Amino acid sequence: MTPFRITFEESTQRHCLQTIPDYHVLLNGKRIERLYWNIRGYRGAVPTPDGGLFDPGEISLTKFKTIARSLEREAKQQKTAA
Repeated sequence: MTPFRITFEESTQRHCLQTIPDYHVLLNGKRIERLYWNIRGYRGAVPTPDGGLFDPGEISLTKFKTIARSLEREAKQQKTAA
């Protein structure tokens, strides 16, 4: 079974007046979703161990990274329990 690893990569594509970068959400190196800046935070979704997507709403990139780490721990626990 492949490891469940979520990473964030800064997007190189920006609009001419965009000052805050967008990010790609990668699962084991494959692009899954895009995070974009809204009025109060980033919008987007992170993949879950069961194959779905979790959309936490407008939150900071740090919170997205925290959620990603907890989902990785959950996937590891599911793998060891099986």
